[in-house]
Amino acid sequence: ITINKQRQQAAKPITPEELEGLINGAQQKLLKSAKDRIAAETGYQNIEVRLTNAAVISVRIDGQTVANPVGFRGRHFTLTLFSAFAPLMQLGALETVAQGLDLTLVTIVAEPYALARCLSTNAGTDSGAIFIDIGGGTTDIALVRQGGIEETRMFALGGRTFTRRLATNKGISVKEAEKLKLSYSSGNVKGADRDEIQSILAPECQTWMDSIELLIEELSKGELLPPAIYTVGGGSALPDLRQKLESFPWTERLPFARQPIIQTVQPEMVTSITDPHGMLKNAQDITPMALAYQAIELQNENNVLERALYRVIHNMHI
Repeated sequence: ITINKQRQQAAKPITPEELEGLINGAQQKLLKSAKDRIAAETGYQNIEVRLTNAAVISVRIDGQTVANPVGFRGRHFTLTLFSAFAPLMQLGALETVAQGLDLTLVTIVAEPYALARCLSTNAGTDSGAIFIDIGGGTTDIALVRQGGIEETRMFALGGRTFTRRLATNKGISVKEAEKLKLSYSSGNVKGADRDEIQSILAPECQTWMDSIELLIEELSKGELLPPAIYTVGGGSALPDLRQKLESFPWTERLPFARQPIIQTVQPEMVTSITDPHGMLKNAQDITPMALAYQAIELQNENNVLERALYRVIHNMHI
């Protein structure tokens, strides 16, 4: 969310209290929005939600981005804040799993946020990008504009949907269907067999593309979208999905200035993490790399904006 404040005393330096007040206003709006969305999706009112992660994406004074606004003067004070919330029941389940594995739960991070945060450090994404993580059970979409994560969306269609479709149509086990899907994705299935699989998967692929269009339109809010779409996750290996993205009339159906670049992210493109042993090999390794990057960032967080954000969160008891 982006909050704009027109300051009455432009010549007066911005104080830590003023910064916290702006953050508090943004966080309250995000909390209400999260509760409304969860209520709409579940049909239940007053579900207890908790903050999972939050970050100040950018601060601008009279249009100029600043790292620390305290002490600056100006009329227009703009803050962009990202926050992710989840139902208390789901967070409790994660904590139980961590305890069962005898692990310390350091933090809970929204997967699309971690992905966008990690990859937006690359030079190629300065003007923004759309990140699509095609996992086993879900597809996550994150919109990044001007280096800041604006919003994320998720829908329940991932790689396992295609596996189950193959298993049902061909009358084989899920395990066999998964092997067949991977072989098909690697280009090892040829001729009539390849055409048959393509035909079997076509309805799910179209449903997936329709969902992508709907959620990207929702994320855009009518504003111009960035010119690049990056895919990650094991499901991104499925050539049919790549073909759907490349053949889609983006400029006709959504607010793109030009046809966006479609690219699958590979581990070597993530410049913020090194892999000296060569263990990270393909797109399905990107999300774990993004979570590792978040762990590194946690150790380095100690600036004025983050301290102000954490004070607000503590006072809100979320």
